Amino acid sequence: MKAHPKGLVVVMLLIGACPAIAQTTIDPANKYAYGANVGWINLAGDQTNGIIASEYICSGYAFGANIGWIDFGDGTPNNGIAYSNATPTDYGVNVTNYHCPALGSHVADLRGYAYGANIGWIHFESMGDPRIDLTTGKLLGYAWGANIGWINLGEISPNVNAVTSLAPSTDRDEDGIADAYEYTHAGFPNLTVLGDTPGADFDGDGQSDRSEYWADTDPTDSSSRLSITAFSGQAIPDTYSLVFRSSFTRVYHIESNPNLSSPWVSVIGPIKPIGAITTQSVTDPGGDSFHYWRVSAELPLQP
Repeated sequence: MKAHPKGLVVVMLLIGACPAIAQTTIDPANKYAYGANVGWINLAGDQTNGIIASEYICSGYAFGANIGWIDFGDGTPNNGIAYSNATPTDYGVNVTNYHCPALGSHVADLRGYAYGANIGWIHFESMGDPRIDLTTGKLLGYAWGANIGWINLGEISPNVNAVTSLAPSTDRDEDGIADAYEYTHAGFPNLTVLGDTPGADFDGDGQSDRSEYWADTDPTDSSSRLSITAFSGQAIPDTYSLVFRSSFTRVYHIESNPNLSSPWVSVIGPIKPIGAITTQSVTDPGGDSFHYWRVSAELPLQP
C-alpha cells in the first residue's frame, strides 16, 4: 500500500470472468482480406468455422471462392502454448510478441503458417509484418503464399476493424486461468500447480494465481505482481501521477473510490502499457476529498 496525504492508495487487481468462446472473432461487417491473384478471402468463413483469434493462437478457417478453405490451426498446439510450425501436425498462426512499436500504438504480431489444400502454405512472417491492432482490432500487414503471392490482411480501408475481440484461451480445469499460462509457468502438461484451490497463491505475494494470470505477472516469483510503485501530485489542481508495473499483453484502468464501500469508478482507461513500468496522469474525481485508488488489468480487445 502507498500512503498519501489525501488518502490511501489501494493496489488491487480486477478479476474478470472468461466469456464464452465465439464461433468466430472476425467482425462480420469487415471480414475480407484481399489477394491480387486470388481475389477476396472471407476471414469469417461461414460464421461457424471462421477464424478465432485468442490471446495466444489463432484457429479456424478462412474461405476464398477461388481457392477454397484455409486452415489457421486446430487450436491444440503440441506444447499447449503455441504452434511450433515444425511438423505437418503442429502448425497454425500464433498471436505473439505484444508490443508498442511506436508512440500510441499497441499491437500483437501474427506469426506462423496457415494451409490451404488448393494453394499450399501461407506464411505469416516479419517481412509482411501481419499483426492485430490491440486498440481497434484492425488487422494490418500482409501474408505470403508462394503459389498465390501477397494477401492484404487489412490495409484495404482505414476503417476496417476485423477482430472484434480476443477469445479466451482454453481452460480445461475451469480455474479461471488459461491452460497456456499454466503450462508457461508450471510446465506442460501440469494444470494442478497453479489455481488448484480457490484463492491459491503459489508464490505467497498476496496476489492469487488467478489474479496473476489476469495481470500476466509471474505466479512463481513473489517480486512479480501488479502494483503501484509511485504516487505523486498536488491537491490543486487535483492532478496526480501514478507509476505502476505493466505488461504489453494487458491494458489497464485506474479506478477511484471515496470509501471502499462505494462502487469503484474508472477514472481513466483503457491505458496502453509503455513497457514494464507505465506512468499515467489522473485527475481526482472527488476534488479535495479522501480517496482510494487502484490499478486493474484486463486482456486487450475484450467485449
